[in-house]
Parts: sequence; structure tokens; C-alpha cells
Amino acid sequence: MREKKKKQNNKGFSLVELIIVIAIMAILAGVLSPQLIKYLDKSRKAADVQTAQTIATAISVALADEDANAAATADLTIAQIYDSALADYATNKFKLAVRDVLGTTEPKPKYNSITTFYIDFTSTTDKTFSIYAGTTATTTSILYPTVGTSYK
Repeated sequence: MREKKKKQNNKGFSLVELIIVIAIMAILAGVLSPQLIKYLDKSRKAADVQTAQTIATAISVALADEDANAAATADLTIAQIYDSALADYATNKFKLAVRDVLGTTEPKPKYNSITTFYIDFTSTTDKTFSIYAGTTATTTSILYPTVGTSYK
């Protein structure tokens, strides 16, 4: 007796099934992408706050040195601390002390890449300071000692 060959029915996916899968994936991507963008913004803001705290630690360490403390008299940006073209860079003990703690790479904000970190000495006598993301002091962009509304 001969056995009859069974006909296998391997069609695969139909075109309609593939289109439905692609449509479902597009809907999921459309729903999840705004959440991903929010998450990325939130992580960039958190990174900037953490960097500002690191800069505050470096400034506090620099201010503990008497020579560096005397040299810290004006508001400045982190870019000015790292700018080797400035005339007072090689002799300014404050800038050198801050760079010694922060390292050789200038920290830059991640949330708004066109700004820099701005250090505002609110009192030149007791050397209290605030750190902002930007080139001036604004209440929304403060990162240290409190966090402004644009970074919450």
C-alpha cells in the first residue's frame, strides 16, 4: 500500500495580517514617543541639577583656600573659569582651584545646550553664591541652592 502524501498548508502571513501588525506598531510608537521625550527631558534636568551641585562643591572647596577666596570677587560663568584666553586665568587662584576639583573638561548643561552655568556671588563678604543655568541670574533657572521652576 502506498501512503498518500499529505499536502502541507504553509501559507505564511497574509498581506492584511502584516498591515495590521504594522498599524499596531505605529499606534504604539505614537503613544509611547511623547512619554519617552518627557523622560529624556526629565533626565537632562536632573543631570543639570546634579552638575550644579558638583560645581557648588568645587566652589566651596575653592573658597576654603584663603588665596582662592580672595580672588573670588565677581560673578562669572563656568566657561570663564575654563577659558585659558582670559588674562587672569593663570594667576586667578579661585579659577584654578575650581578647575582642580572639577577636572579638565568644562561641564555644560544638558537640558539647554546653548546656555552655560552661571555663578552669582550674592554676598562678596561671606561668599554665598547661587548657580544658574544661563548667562544671568533668573529665578526660573536657578539650580543651587534651590531648584527653579524650569528645572522641576
